[in-house]
Amino acid sequence: MDYNLLVCAACKQWVAIDVDADRECDSISFDGNESMEVGSNEDVANFCEQILNYYNIDSFRDLDLDIKIVVVSVYSNLITDLFIQMEGAKSVNVIDAKSIIPIYVLKNCIVKPGRVIDIRCLDHYFTLQVDDDLIVSYVNDKAGEEIVIDPESFSFLFRFDCENLIFDETEWKALEEKCVKDVKKKQNEIDEQKKLYFELKKKYEELEQCYIQLQSEIKESKSKFDDKRSILRFSADQLEEEMPHFGYSSIMLSGIALLNRLGEGYDKKYTCKLLKEDGEVVKKGTPLIEVRESFSGRSGESAETGRKSIIKANMKGRIFYLKKNNDSVNDHEAVVTIYQEL
Repeated sequence: MDYNLLVCAACKQWVAIDVDADRECDSISFDGNESMEVGSNEDVANFCEQILNYYNIDSFRDLDLDIKIVVVSVYSNLITDLFIQMEGAKSVNVIDAKSIIPIYVLKNCIVKPGRVIDIRCLDHYFTLQVDDDLIVSYVNDKAGEEIVIDPESFSFLFRFDCENLIFDETEWKALEEKCVKDVKKKQNEIDEQKKLYFELKKKYEELEQCYIQLQSEIKESKSKFDDKRSILRFSADQLEEEMPHFGYSSIMLSGIALLNRLGEGYDKKYTCKLLKEDGEVVKKGTPLIEVRESFSGRSGESAETGRKSIIKANMKGRIFYLKKNNDSVNDHEAVVTIYQEL
């Protein structure tokens, strides 16, 4: 029966593990501890003695032992001494941890170009880098992403498997077919969305042209409409005295008398009299509204001043009054609109 012994040696902490055929690990105890501090040749001898006691043998020649010594730290004379004391075993191999750590990382981590990983084993640190060409190297600067490798992890040295290192061709083909279908489906969706986009874009451009044309037509119509419309306003500056041939009229006399009594305490008022029918077609120069000036006192007395203004049509067209008969009107207020007849 073959036995497998895994030894991991760091600067001072050394560990020994028995690995069975199924890669089940059993840590060898050193005075009740899973590791032993080794700093001298005497410590190396004691380390080996306790391993022999574990297997209940007197010499490493007594069993078919396959021994793997993984050097986690810098190689030292103590490692040489360990190798000499174990050279009677069936097989003894000394392996630098740096040589096999990349294999463990590939089997247990997702490795991508440009990734940098910090690795800790027995309180010793390594920083592994994978460049763009997938070449593995060790660097001094830490990356901050740390992976802990236990000594038991190196048990794959006795029974190596390709788990996570090679792919299942059937599974790969299934994934590839699924990927092709997904890509095709997405591409069809993209093509459909593009088609809808261009249709909407075309419709938008047509609507935009229609909108521009309507805006132009509205502007043109408004311009024509404004050319055919005229708004007439009352202006107090156009009021004229209504004087009779022989002296003042009775209205003017009563107004003057009232003014003399009221002094400054009176209000002016302008009153409309419509001279045509609303909606009637008139000629240019036709009188449309007569506006008379009057005033009233605080006591309610009122009288006309005798001043009036006649608002006449400034072009031929249909009239629409903005005031009713006997309505009051303010200075510069619109009173009538004329629309030119075609």
